[in-house]
Amino acid sequence: MLACVVGVERFRTYVYGQPFKLLTDHRPLLNIFKPTHKPPARLERLLMRLQCYNFTVEHQPGISNPADILSRSTFNKEKCEISNITEKYLDYVCENSVPKAMTLDQIDKESSQDKFTQQLIKCINHDKWPKAEEFKRFFKIRRELSTHNNIVLRGNRIVIPQAMRGQVLKIAHESHQGIVKTKQMLREKVYWPGIDSEIEELIRTCEQCQLNSAPPKQPTITPTELPDRPWQTVGMDLTGPFPGGEHILVVIDYYSRFPEAEIIKNTSSRTVINKLMRYIMLCATTHFAEAVSPQFN
Repeated sequence: MLACVVGVERFRTYVYGQPFKLLTDHRPLLNIFKPTHKPPARLERLLMRLQCYNFTVEHQPGISNPADILSRSTFNKEKCEISNITEKYLDYVCENSVPKAMTLDQIDKESSQDKFTQQLIKCINHDKWPKAEEFKRFFKIRRELSTHNNIVLRGNRIVIPQAMRGQVLKIAHESHQGIVKTKQMLREKVYWPGIDSEIEELIRTCEQCQLNSAPPKQPTITPTELPDRPWQTVGMDLTGPFPGGEHILVVIDYYSRFPEAEIIKNTSSRTVINKLMRYIMLCATTHFAEAVSPQFN
């Protein structure tokens, strides 16, 4: 992308004001130039520098695009005066991504004092990432990250430093809009790892939200069909652990609706099977009695 920008600006005298083709041997650039693509801020800076030109991008395989004297020139290159419109646009993005009741200077100051943010800026600028757990989440989205002064951006969203995250959540939750709307509002402007879970935890522990929220709907009760004989259909489940560490194995015969309970020390398969053997023997005895009783009658 940078090679395209440098090439176009170098030949600005010849291409400005008329349509031309921009040939590249890097196929992924075709998607970056599409209007529907939303690149990170670092690529938007380069795209902004090309917006004043009328061109189309075409892919030319590298095998048919050998290096020539123009790309290997050792002559002193003239310095091109580049408009600062890209930096102004980035300032505009940052200012409009700041939550209400906060200022961009506050975020810049806190970011400059946050050690992790400063380490993250070095990682982004030098593309060298440590193996620490706290950097792994940012490493996965490193292509979306960019820097502006002391501020880190993910696309068009500001990465809030640790010291200001509680304040951002408090400001976003002043109107008690609920989990979905609060997430939608914050996702448009700010980002930090685990932001969704922190929003959910904040609203779950908010007393006013709990009082005004609708009570959960109770699931409808669906009665089961009555079996033809005892021990034909059996239901079982485990409950616990209780304060003493014990669990209770509950077995219910769907025909008699009579519950049987067994206290067990653990929930291993061996323990559960040993307790179920008594019910299996009882079931076998019942079926045997039903089969033999007509003969005696």
